[in-house]
Amino acid sequence: MRALLILWFTPLAAFFGWYFLSLADVGSSFGGFFLSRDLNEGIFLIYGHILGVAPERLPGLFAWGIACDSAMLFAIVGYRRRRAIAAWWAGRKDSAIIEASPRDDRAHPAG
Repeated sequence: MRALLILWFTPLAAFFGWYFLSLADVGSSFGGFFLSRDLNEGIFLIYGHILGVAPERLPGLFAWGIACDSAMLFAIVGYRRRRAIAAWWAGRKDSAIIEASPRDDRAHPAG
C-alpha cells in the first residue's frame, strides 16, 4: 500500500513542481529552458491543439482529473482498510464518551 501511495504522489509532485516553477518563470534564474514560461506555454499549446481544447482551460482540467483520480485512489485504500478505520473510529468515539462523562473524583456539592 505504501508503494501505491508513493507511485501516486511522485508524478504529482514532479508535475506540480514543474508547473508552478515554470509558471513563475524560474528558468531565468536557474533551470534553464526547462523551467521557463515559454516551455510551459508551448507544452500547453501542444496539448490544447491535440485535445482540441483552449490551452488556458488545460490546467483546470488537469487539476480536476487529478482530484478525481486521487479521490478514487483514496476510496480504494479506504475500502481495503475499512476494518482498521472502523476500529479506529470506534476507539475514538469511546474515548470521546469517556472524556465527556462526569468524573467521580470531583468533590460533590454539599446539600
